[in-house]
Amino acid sequence: MTDGSDVIMADDNSEDPALRMLNEISHCYDLSYAQGIGENQDERWYDDTRGGATRQKVHVAETVVTVLVKDINDNAPVFPNATMFGKVRENGEPGLPVAVVGAWDADDATEGTNARLTYAIEKNVIQEETGEAIFTVEPLTGEVTTALCCLDRETTPEYSIQVVASDGGGLKGTGTVVVVVTDVNDNSPRLARQLWQAEVNETWGLRPPNANQTLMEISVSDQDTSNLFFYRIVEGSGLGWDHFGVRAEGGVGQLFARKTLDYENDAHRDQGFRFLVQVTDQGEGSWDDPAHIDSAWVVITLRDLNDNPPQFSRPQAHITLREDMAPGTILASFPALDFDMGGHQPVSYHVEGGRGALTVDSEGRVSLLRQLDREAATDDSGRGGGASVVAALVVAVDSGLPPAPLSATATLSITLEDVNDCPPRLLPPTTLRVREGAPAATLGTLTATDDDVWAHGHGPPFNFSLAPSNPAHVKAAVRLIFDQRIDSGRGGAEVQTLGKLDREEHRQLKVGVLLSDAGGLSAVHALTIIIDDINDNPMRPAAKTVYLWKTQGLGSEAPLGRVYVDDPDDWDGRDKEYAWAGHPHPLFTLHPSTGHIVASGQLREGRYDLHFSVSDRKWAQRGVGANVTVLVRFLTPEALAHATPLLLTPVTPMQLTKGWTPTEGNIRGGLGRLTAGVIRALGGQEAADIHDVEVVSVYGRDSEGPRIPPTYESSLTPTTCVWVSVRKEGGGYVDPIKLAGLLELHADELGSSMNLTMRVGDLRPPIESQDFPPRHDPLLTAHDHPSSATSLASTTLPLQVVDTNATALVTPRLTQSLDCRPRPHAHDDGSCTHSCLNGGRCVRQPFGNDRCICPGGSFGSRCKIPARTFKGKGWAWVAPLPPCLPASLSFKVLTNRPRGLLLYSGPLVTPTTSSRSLLALQLEGGRPRLLYEGRAGKVDLLVNTRVDDGAWHSIYAHFGTKGVVVMVDLCGRGWKDHDDPDDPRSSERNDHGSKEGHEHCLARALWRNPKDRTRKAETPSSSPWLGVAPLQIGGMAHTPSRPNMNDGRSVSKLVTEGLDGCVAHLTVNSQLVDLGEPPNSHASAPGCRPQEEACMGVLRESCGLRGTCTGGLKSPRCDCESGWTGDGCSTPTVPALLGASSYMKVALSFTPTAPPEEAGRAVGVQLRLRTRGARDGLLIQLSSHHRRATFSLHVSHRRS
Repeated sequence: MTDGSDVIMADDNSEDPALRMLNEISHCYDLSYAQGIGENQDERWYDDTRGGATRQKVHVAETVVTVLVKDINDNAPVFPNATMFGKVRENGEPGLPVAVVGAWDADDATEGTNARLTYAIEKNVIQEETGEAIFTVEPLTGEVTTALCCLDRETTPEYSIQVVASDGGGLKGTGTVVVVVTDVNDNSPRLARQLWQAEVNETWGLRPPNANQTLMEISVSDQDTSNLFFYRIVEGSGLGWDHFGVRAEGGVGQLFARKTLDYENDAHRDQGFRFLVQVTDQGEGSWDDPAHIDSAWVVITLRDLNDNPPQFSRPQAHITLREDMAPGTILASFPALDFDMGGHQPVSYHVEGGRGALTVDSEGRVSLLRQLDREAATDDSGRGGGASVVAALVVAVDSGLPPAPLSATATLSITLEDVNDCPPRLLPPTTLRVREGAPAATLGTLTATDDDVWAHGHGPPFNFSLAPSNPAHVKAAVRLIFDQRIDSGRGGAEVQTLGKLDREEHRQLKVGVLLSDAGGLSAVHALTIIIDDINDNPMRPAAKTVYLWKTQGLGSEAPLGRVYVDDPDDWDGRDKEYAWAGHPHPLFTLHPSTGHIVASGQLREGRYDLHFSVSDRKWAQRGVGANVTVLVRFLTPEALAHATPLLLTPVTPMQLTKGWTPTEGNIRGGLGRLTAGVIRALGGQEAADIHDVEVVSVYGRDSEGPRIPPTYESSLTPTTCVWVSVRKEGGGYVDPIKLAGLLELHADELGSSMNLTMRVGDLRPPIESQDFPPRHDPLLTAHDHPSSATSLASTTLPLQVVDTNATALVTPRLTQSLDCRPRPHAHDDGSCTHSCLNGGRCVRQPFGNDRCICPGGSFGSRCKIPARTFKGKGWAWVAPLPPCLPASLSFKVLTNRPRGLLLYSGPLVTPTTSSRSLLALQLEGGRPRLLYEGRAGKVDLLVNTRVDDGAWHSIYAHFGTKGVVVMVDLCGRGWKDHDDPDDPRSSERNDHGSKEGHEHCLARALWRNPKDRTRKAETPSSSPWLGVAPLQIGGMAHTPSRPNMNDGRSVSKLVTEGLDGCVAHLTVNSQLVDLGEPPNSHASAPGCRPQEEACMGVLRESCGLRGTCTGGLKSPRCDCESGWTGDGCSTPTVPALLGASSYMKVALSFTPTAPPEEAGRAVGVQLRLRTRGARDGLLIQLSSHHRRATFSLHVSHRRS
């Protein structure tokens, strides 16, 4: 080579001669060189290995050798994707492209045919009928096409073929082609049935139907996938075709109503609906192609709903009636027809309004229950004035379900014709005054009026005279001078005294005045003549005893009344002076001009003897002795907390306590008769041997003293409030709930024994009040409204003095205030702050934190028993319901009887008026029904779910400021969040106002103004809504009388039968109520005996001391306490020790079973733990699949 380089050509084969030569040269010589001295010379050395180790020096010339590698066919073709995909539409002609396949060869494409590829189908698909191949491939391009026509996707939706690529040297590579046959709409739709039948609810009322409500879903099948289904009802195809429409929703036909479907329409009810429905798979505009249409018949029958209220034959009527018409007279007829149930649905009637004097029978005939008085009060407030027109609503109520009974009203107006039945009455003033010892004089003039209609001759002129019944001393002291000309000719009389009057003989004269009208109707009215006192008698020495009841502690000063001397005069205070006889007592203060005594707040319990002297300036008397003995007793907090208020009318505190002493408590005076009556109410003579009645407080409407002259004429009825508590002989006090209930049951008997009217006041623990009278009630603050707050009397407020001259009773002025503030939940900290219940034993711990050890069947910090058994005639009393709204209660019930009273809060004696609030929750036909009547109006709710199946069912009631909700078994989410059905935030409701999907187990109603049936009432949260009577469970201690079953009052709808079954887990405002030791009970027992008997009968064993029998009567089971398992809950569980950073995770591969009453709604987990040092941390976490719902339980040292 002239350029100093050589080129060697060689194939890429190791046997080529040129390559072999190069290898030999490199193996024979070990070439090395060393740089010579000269610049361009190389000194090279080599070792001749052939002749031994000979080292020779040579001169070397260099050249570059280039080796060219010649390609040979040593690589097979390769498809980039082993699996390739193609697609072709079905029913296509031959030659339709499917896919293009391509392979790659690593050999040199320019070197011969090494990388020249051709394609073929190695494994093809054969058509079964002809045996021909279905696909072909173009050898050079690799395009796969169909070889035959008419592929059917519905027969074979997918094919798989194997293609091969070959190069020029014969090497091959294979790949798979998956051919997807795309759909063509070549099949007809087919409806799932040729006859579709359904029974649907009729449209609610006559309003347009809800087009969004689907009555029936019509399904269709089509082997094609490229379908656009559309439905229609064939016009004129049958009965009622135009009442319905059908829409496509996701390929399904949804049938809906276009017109009203009325079960009360004879044609709709008897013939039903039959019409033809069609479907196409090619869209709305393809009804001309029969190959893509299918048809079916639809038959619809209607189900009757209670959607028609009763209809009266006439909406109103007016009659004229004499006010003395005899009871039982039929006044008008209002028959009503309900078109539901084919016009045969029963209708019941009652009357609202009409002054309570009307009744209606089962045929709608209205008659007089009692005589109507034209001059009677016109409204429920008791205000008089009379009215000649009486209005009443006749209410017709059907018996249909669901969702609730419907009602309609008709109006009856009555014009009353006046009858001369009201005698004339005296006009004020009816109290006159005369000075003692004054000569004969005219005291005043009497006039009269008459409530009857004067134009009918039922009024003036009036005639006045002294009644023959007046006693002799009145006739001798007073005369009437009648004068027809007085009062514009209506007649009147002057009142004159006949001589001097002595107050010491008669403090006042009660004069009977005989008054008659022009029609001859007469009556005797009382005229009072008060004789004003003068100091015309000397005084004599006397003694007085003061009984001072104080609350424990020092407190403030206590008034004790006035020093008493024997003096017939009682208005001579200005003439008297008072002084200590000897040295003054350091704990008492005397007012020298009034004689009032005040005790120091440092006064201790015991006896104090005080000595005074009194002087009278007019009679020149000095140093008349007057001794006062003060007996001080401290009232214990227990006596105050267990006190019950009694309201007595008409009587003043002075009249009631006169002659009474604590040592002879139930013998002398009106207060003595009262305490004796309390003992009789508790059980007669046996109770007298074991009880002691303590009078805790006495006070009246006003606090007048015996010697203070009245300065005005009071029109208020004198009323006295007496607080009593009953001490047991063995210690402790009678529960105030029991005491109040028994006293209310015997209120009429107690009142009659004293010739007074008595009622029981508030049952809440008392507090002292400086404001008197209280805000809400003339005598008791919110006396009709209990509270669970425990407040004992303050020691700094003044006391009430009842002074009867020779004695004085000084007591705390107790009352209640309506406290509606929410109270925090009591923490179950295991302390014995409150006594242990149901036989629990308080165990003292060395470092505090005392706790109750509970016997079997009880639990919690106070050992409460959550269940009680009733046998149809029993009952139990617990604390009254809260006084303020919102309020809530819940409980569980187990029974297999369809009728019985569950809860009752109301009067313990049948009220004669609707002034007392009433709440009842009862079972009728196995369904819960709530009745309420009171300040918030009237509510009657029936839940359409039966609970008399022998399983446990939960009943919840929420009373809000706008309405009430009752629910069974937690069927409604957010059921009490918004108690206003008109609130837009409330969940969607159907046409009749119930929540969609929950109307079978939930009922709600708004409070309604009792005077206006159309207006909603809102009860403020601070306004009392219920009475103070004990909450009675399982039955009533009394049987209410029902003089008229159709008067519309809730008392006439009460179920009198008691519950035969169990009540458990009664919770009021989140506080569990103990049912093991209720304040009072009869024919009932703690626990649930039927449930326990069911476990013994089915499981053949009890649940032991560590388990509780649950599950109802049909599926009883044992629920074990934490830490126990196995048969009879007798096997302890195995504990696990977890370190500081350890945890345990468990995934369930099954769905845990739940009780039948909680299926699908509840999951329970038990956990016992003991911690060492850690104060905060996660105890357990439950999560659903994909953590859609999570429940976590933590331990925390902080209390919320």
